[in-house]
Amino acid sequence: MRNRLVALVVLLSLAIGIFLSAYLFLPNILSPTSILYSPDFEIDIPHLPLFSRWPISQGYYEASTLDVFFVKSINNFDSIVLLSGKVTPQAQVKICFTTLDLYGQSFGRIDASFQYPEVIGVIPPVNGNTSINIIVGVNEIVPIGNYTITITGISGEISHSITIPLEIRKSWGAGLAIQTQSIDWTVDSATIYVQNVGSDTVTLTEVYLDGNRVDSVEGLGQLIKGSTTTLTISGTFVNGQSVRIKVVCEEGSFSESDERIQF
Repeated sequence: MRNRLVALVVLLSLAIGIFLSAYLFLPNILSPTSILYSPDFEIDIPHLPLFSRWPISQGYYEASTLDVFFVKSINNFDSIVLLSGKVTPQAQVKICFTTLDLYGQSFGRIDASFQYPEVIGVIPPVNGNTSINIIVGVNEIVPIGNYTITITGISGEISHSITIPLEIRKSWGAGLAIQTQSIDWTVDSATIYVQNVGSDTVTLTEVYLDGNRVDSVEGLGQLIKGSTTTLTISGTFVNGQSVRIKVVCEEGSFSESDERIQF
């Protein structure tokens, strides 16, 4: 009887020892925090699900509201992320990055001034995010058609990617241009006055509001040289709110401006 009691005490001591060891040392290895919530980062493009394809003309570069994205820190991530981009099918399309705000200088003809890094390193603030502009430059000999941009971020062994649909359009040259003259706002609609200030007829095909393609637009179509037309879009608008309006032509030219809603 005494031997059984001693054996039981020994077994209980061993069990307690194993339990204490597990309690003290294993949490750092097996806890949900260490396994499921390790430091990580995320690449996010807020407007990506809402627009069809990003249109850019041959021989031009562009950076606008469609191509701002964020590198987000998750679970106290605090390391550098190297960003790079590629286009498929392979073509002479240059993907570049900058942390600068490019509003007001969002597009232009590719020339010697087109100098932006093709790889950039960013460190997002802990549990915060860093905004990045993508600048896409298209060689004038690239065939028109649909392409895919892949943005990849790498930090040590962690790698994440995101894709953006791209449409390369025929070069429209320096002679074609449109301009947004004014906008009349109501609580549920906007009337956009667009003038053809170029040298030939253009075809208005799309309107974007804060980077999101507007599904229903009244008034799209051909606009002859020197004439003005109205485009009407529906929505819910807030007096005093700032928005960005972009009107796109089939030939690749566009007008983009920051506007304040007033009615």
